[in-house]
Amino acid sequence: MSTGTWLTPATVHHLAVSRPATSGTADRAVTSGAAGWGRIVNMTSNSVNLVIPGFSHYIASKMAVIGLTRGLATELADAGITVNAVAPSLVRTGTTEAGPAAFFDIVPQMQAIKRVQVPEDLTGTVSFLVSDDAAFVTGQTFFVDGGLVRS
Repeated sequence: MSTGTWLTPATVHHLAVSRPATSGTADRAVTSGAAGWGRIVNMTSNSVNLVIPGFSHYIASKMAVIGLTRGLATELADAGITVNAVAPSLVRTGTTEAGPAAFFDIVPQMQAIKRVQVPEDLTGTVSFLVSDDAAFVTGQTFFVDGGLVRS
């Protein structure tokens, strides 16, 4: 695998998730007048608990999202801001449909719930995490993957 191929997902995930946190967004969130309440939900992947040949770069970048989630959960807790992550399986989107079609046959067969995941499968978990009901939940990663990662 070329260096460029390896670095592309890492760079994209790093900039998409950590740049807002490191560019002062988190500081502004704490001092913006909405002090005492806030929710951040990052998207990662269940692949962090799987061994997928050729995907090491992707898995490493998604594990970095989990590390950032845990770190920010600690740093922002005093401001009343919770930070969590959701780790789906292969979700049918326009982007994933551009990949190998065989994935949509193989992945559901590995899950306890044997169907392709759709974006609506994630809304309940995300809605909970941004609600007042999740006020004492922070630094966690929720695997919403139809039971693919069961350990």
